[in-house]
Amino acid sequence: MTKEENKPVTIEDLGKFTEQVLLPAIHSLIKEEDGKLRHELKDYIDEKLADTKGDIIYYIKHGKEREKDKKWKEKATEIFENNKLAAPQELQKLKGLAV
Repeated sequence: MTKEENKPVTIEDLGKFTEQVLLPAIHSLIKEEDGKLRHELKDYIDEKLADTKGDIIYYIKHGKEREKDKKWKEKATEIFENNKLAAPQELQKLKGLAV
């Protein structure tokens, strides 16, 4: 062993080691992880936007059909009610379906 190896480690030595070795290594690791997380987050947001866009397009294309279907159900329920063709409980069920 050399004289340098037998020398006790001081707070100053630990401080220099931390500044010169540990902090740059930690900074590099954090930077890598930050890049990965940003990429994953961007992919997630892109996927959710694509799903939402598909839902909006579907609603635009089929919204009028759903409205016509709802009106038809409401009219049929009204006819059943006016002509007393169904029991009150059945009418309630039908009205629930027309929503």
